[in-house]
Amino acid sequence: LYPSLPDTLATHFSFTGSPDSYAQKSFFVVFFIPILQSVLTALFFFLYANPQYMHIPSSMLVHLLPEPYRAHIFAVFRKTISAVGVLVNILFTYIGLAILASATGEAFLNPWIIFGLVALLIAVAFVSSLSSWHIVHEAIHRHHFVEKK
Repeated sequence: LYPSLPDTLATHFSFTGSPDSYAQKSFFVVFFIPILQSVLTALFFFLYANPQYMHIPSSMLVHLLPEPYRAHIFAVFRKTISAVGVLVNILFTYIGLAILASATGEAFLNPWIIFGLVALLIAVAFVSSLSSWHIVHEAIHRHHFVEKK
């Protein structure tokens, strides 16, 4: 695939979906998105397996919650990581395909798909935050904020 690509590749697209910035073909230009996608996917797998390492403002608070609440929040974190991982991979795959398509003279990047995916990412973050807040609020309301030893 690499040898068959043209010497100049699109690296940015306008709001209309047409390429508006180009770069000379190089290993970095061609493989940056797939490598970044792979690194992020590995990070998502790590965070899914170890949700306690997610850096969130309330991460210290989560460790103070009794086990049932902590397990529930970690389940929310895992669902969030799964959804974000899928959406980010779809986004990067779509952009990578758009770059390859523009190399053959076909421009198919639809900015509304990009905006839709970003909106979904924001919605996932909002729902996750709201769910986490609800769990913490319930724990505080029931006076189970700190584990009894």
